[in-house]
This record gives sequence, structure tokens and C-alpha cells, in this order.
Amino acid sequence: LLGEPLVIAVTTSEIRNKAWVWSYRVLDERDDRVVAEGATTQVMYDYARHESVPIPDALREALQRI
Repeated sequence: LLGEPLVIAVTTSEIRNKAWVWSYRVLDERDDRVVAEGATTQVMYDYARHESVPIPDALREALQRI
């Protein structure tokens, strides 16, 4: 893969009350071959209160567009 042109796609695949999931796909740009896939879960966290909190509406709307 070193030197190969890649395309990286990130989508919001799930939105929960206090967390969301980003899904990733890495494609070879030359033939759209899937090179890698993955997902991560992000948690909305209030560091001052030391707890997870609901996702604010403005962020929820932005995530829906990704």
C-alpha cells in the first residue's frame, strides 16, 4: 500500500443518546478495492462532571450530515 493512491471515507453510521459511531472505509483509488474497514464509538463526555452526557442538538444535526 505504500505509495498507492487511497480514498478514505468516514460516515456516521449510528447516533445514540450519548454516543455515535463513525465507520471508515479505505479504498484503492485506482479500482475502488476495499483496503480496510473499521468503526469507532465516540462518547459525549463532560470532563468537569466526569460523566457522559446527551449529545447536543446542534452536534446531532451535524453528525447526521456526515
